[in-house]
Amino acid sequence: MLVSKHAAGIYTGRYGTQTALKVNRAPAAQAEVDAFVARQEEWHGALREELGVDGDELWRNYVLLQVFDRLSLWLCKGDPAGHGRMEIMLPDRDDPLVIEPTDDGATLDPFPFVGDELVVEVPVRTVPLEGYASDAALAETIAAATVERRPARLVPA
Repeated sequence: MLVSKHAAGIYTGRYGTQTALKVNRAPAAQAEVDAFVARQEEWHGALREELGVDGDELWRNYVLLQVFDRLSLWLCKGDPAGHGRMEIMLPDRDDPLVIEPTDDGATLDPFPFVGDELVVEVPVRTVPLEGYASDAALAETIAAATVERRPARLVPA
């Protein structure tokens, strides 16, 4: 149910939790996107009713999924908002999670983890951005690249 909502959310600004998320698509594809979102919403809505999941509980868990998805994208330097300061909507709170970059990771406010810090490792494969004869050549280059582990230290603000 959450995966379905997350998939549809990519096309809806994460249901308002990341309105800046814009997916550009050709006008001809918009009807297909709209149909996909409608199918997902119908399916996870029906499943929510079948399982008796409270709508507020589903929303809270969806927002938490977005928090940790965006934090992971930020750590991997892949969030559409970039790698600078970022605010992420939190469930049950008026104030957002604020991520501020540091030399070795980030500060988080509020800090959602137990303890004074959390060190995570991000596996990275570095390859040139251009110069591939085909998608297969790019895939081979990625598969052959050495995996580097980059630590990131997360601490309270």
